[in-house]
Amino acid sequence: MSDIKQQDVFSDSKRASMPPPPIGAPSGAPPPLAPGQSSAQRQYAAPAGPPPAYIKDVSMADTSTYNTDAALLALCRAKGISPYFATQITRLREYSSIRLVLDDSGSMKSMLNIYGAAPTTRWQLLQTMVREIFDLMAIARGGDREPVSVHLLNMLPQGMKCESVGQLQEFFQSGPTGTTPTLEVMRDIMTPEHMVYEEGVLTLLITDGAPNCGHQAFRNFLLDAQRRYPASYITVGLCTDDPATIDEYESSLDNGVPHLDVMSAYEDERREIRRIQGRKFGFTYADWTVKFLLGSRITEWDSLDERKLTKRQLEMIEKFGNSYLGIGGAGGGGQGGQAPGMKKKKDCVIISIRGGAMLKGRTEAKGQEEWGIAVYDQ
Repeated sequence: MSDIKQQDVFSDSKRASMPPPPIGAPSGAPPPLAPGQSSAQRQYAAPAGPPPAYIKDVSMADTSTYNTDAALLALCRAKGISPYFATQITRLREYSSIRLVLDDSGSMKSMLNIYGAAPTTRWQLLQTMVREIFDLMAIARGGDREPVSVHLLNMLPQGMKCESVGQLQEFFQSGPTGTTPTLEVMRDIMTPEHMVYEEGVLTLLITDGAPNCGHQAFRNFLLDAQRRYPASYITVGLCTDDPATIDEYESSLDNGVPHLDVMSAYEDERREIRRIQGRKFGFTYADWTVKFLLGSRITEWDSLDERKLTKRQLEMIEKFGNSYLGIGGAGGGGQGGQAPGMKKKKDCVIISIRGGAMLKGRTEAKGQEEWGIAVYDQ
């Protein structure tokens, strides 16, 4: 996405100075249905002009906003969160509400074949992602925050407030079935009574394929919604190994829809980030979860798989890591800048992290590239 001038739309002083919505702005009602047209067939017209200059309100260049909560930083280190991602984790406390939209369509039963990942189904991967999200939000947001509103496309479209992932076990055990009415559910929760202009609303969608309405109609809807609500942030997490589906989401949504980030499964996302940042760039599963929660709000994170960090950016994170975490900068969480459980052997590297993967690394003895061994913690 293009670089945009930064502004903190969440600060009280600037919030007070924000102008009200202009007279004549679109109402929260969706476009009317044509005669004989069902809600699933509703047509959202493409925007007449380019998107307005929506503002990503967090910049990694502003070190004064970095997380300095000692207790939270200790939890970040224990969790294996790299300094680069630990800097902004307190931002999760600033959202007025967080909604989790889960695809429970029949295609989620399909097996995944992601290079470097253990065999699993899309439904099992979704459950792993949801558990990690709840775990991290409990650490970052504390216990006095509004519960997460969870919606399942077929089993629970109306949603329910969840304090913990345990409340979803009944649905997880039932298994996925049905179609993919993503637009219908998203349309119901992105209305004036569920959204606000002044405070942030974070919507997390986890899916494996195209919505029933098709990619173009879904894109037009999201463009329309993001224009109405400038403090709306959306991340789409993909539980699929289908390159065509991934490319379609990235081309239709990640390029052009304000405040929206599309993320692949952990192994794919790490591979893409390291392709740009270099193979030494630390990116644990916990880092992936932090990026999933905040990538739509932090410009630099959204573009980690597009633009290489500058030397100055790396130096800033290195300084933060040394000062607050006592470990390296952008690379690695846990002890010594490594992912949790990393052990160096004479002729291999063994990594033990949840969601681990095959990693090619340099051995100590020979200085040659060899494949490390990933141990999956269950």
